[in-house]
Amino acid sequence: MGTTPIQTKTFLIAVVALVVIKIIVTLIANAKDTFSMGHLGLLRMVEAIVLILIVWCQKKGLGIIGLDRNRLRSGLNTGTIWSLVFAAITALCFLVLLLLKVDPLDLIRVPLPQTPRDLMIFFLVGGLIAPISEEIFFRGIIFGYFSRWNTTNAVVISTLIFVLFHPQGGLTQAVGGVVFALAYHFSHSLLAPIIIHSLGNTALFSISFIW
Repeated sequence: MGTTPIQTKTFLIAVVALVVIKIIVTLIANAKDTFSMGHLGLLRMVEAIVLILIVWCQKKGLGIIGLDRNRLRSGLNTGTIWSLVFAAITALCFLVLLLLKVDPLDLIRVPLPQTPRDLMIFFLVGGLIAPISEEIFFRGIIFGYFSRWNTTNAVVISTLIFVLFHPQGGLTQAVGGVVFALAYHFSHSLLAPIIIHSLGNTALFSISFIW
C-alpha cells in the first residue's frame, strides 16, 4: 500500500465515480442491446483514467496508491517473483488433484471466443487492461482505505468485494484477491499485484486455449 492511507473523501469520490460510470455504460448497452469484450475494455480504461485523476488531484499524488516511481522497481521484482512462486504452487496443486483423479482444468478453464479478432481482444482486455483498472480500485483504493485500521481486515474486505464483483470466479478470485492484496502490502507498489494479476489471467486464458 502507499505510505499514506486513502482519505475518506477520496474513497467515496472513487466509489461514486465508478457507480456512475457503470450506470451510464449499462444504460447505453441496454439501449443498443449489446455489450462486447471491446466495450468492457473501454469501460475499464475509462475507470482507470478516472480513478487516477481522482487520486492525482489529492495532495499526496499517485504515491498513495503505490504508483510512486521510486517503488516501481520493487513492485516489478515482487510481482515477478510472486508470480513464479504462485505458478509453482499452482502446478503442485494440479499434481495433487491429478493424483486424486480430479481434472484441475475443469476448475480453471475459461470460455474463450472463437474468432481470432475476438480472441485477441479477450487476451488484451482480460490480460492487461482489466488487471490494471481492477488493481487501482480494489487494492489501490479499497485496500488502501481499509488498511488504516487493520491489514488483515483490509485483505478480507478488499478480497470479498473483489469476489462479489466476479461471482463467476469463486475460489480462483478469492485466492487471487488475497495474493494481490498481500503483494501490494509487502511491496508498497501497485505494480506488484498488477503484474501477478495480469500474468495469472494470461496463464489461465492460455491454458484454456491450448487445452
